[in-house]
Amino acid sequence: MDDGADRKFSFLGETFKQNTLQNAVTFNEPFEFKGIKFYPVMLDKLIQFYTCAEILKIKQERVGNKKLMKLPYLWFLAYAYEKADQFDRLEFYIFIPLLYALIEMTTGSNRISMKVERKDNGDYKKCFLCIDDVEFNNKDFLEIRQIIFTQAGIEHSDEFINEDAEQAIAEGHLNEQKKSGYIQPSHDDLISKFCMYMKKSKEEAKKEYSIRDFNKILNEICAFEDWRIVKTAEMSGMVKFPNPIAHWFSGREKPNIYKDQNINYQGSNIMKIGS
Repeated sequence: MDDGADRKFSFLGETFKQNTLQNAVTFNEPFEFKGIKFYPVMLDKLIQFYTCAEILKIKQERVGNKKLMKLPYLWFLAYAYEKADQFDRLEFYIFIPLLYALIEMTTGSNRISMKVERKDNGDYKKCFLCIDDVEFNNKDFLEIRQIIFTQAGIEHSDEFINEDAEQAIAEGHLNEQKKSGYIQPSHDDLISKFCMYMKKSKEEAKKEYSIRDFNKILNEICAFEDWRIVKTAEMSGMVKFPNPIAHWFSGREKPNIYKDQNINYQGSNIMKIGS
């Protein structure tokens, strides 16, 4: 049996190869993809990051143009930006500037460009995002997109949802919040509450915490306080609950926009309109 004395191959490296992104995310380390390092964005760039990250969430099926709807996502961003005048859509002019700003924020590089190869009729034959002379095709770009989402703790789905259904769900949540007296806090409010709870100044917090840490810790704070209130009520003997109270340490469900909705949107015809 080989004792491994002369072995240069690392089984440890291969075994955990698939877990490297999660490991990097857990400890706020950069993640390398095709030789380019992507870094978690720190709290001091919270507002800039969320502004730019919207460029990764555009729903192509809602742009109202069949050609744009069918393009690969990276191609869509580049082509819409290039033809903004032709489509008479002012918002298309910010697509590439926002993308470049986001890539610079997450990689630290400002050597960013788009490389396009065209057919004879001017349509795209190939399209690449270039960072420090490294070319990323659309498949690569979708990986970059997921890396950025994961590093920031953003839950995002490309699942189709009809715009009217999404608006109805949002209005339903808003009405529930109004009934309970809840007012949506601003980023400034959240940072202030975060700093108060963590006993940190804003100057300290913005340098010490990533956006993902900020989001996760806020969620944990809310979960802990909710659990403490409910558990205290139960232990007092004054309140009885039909089911056991899940401990604060237990895992939590992923966000579900359909939860607590009276209408079965997922099974409804409204979800199929425009699909």
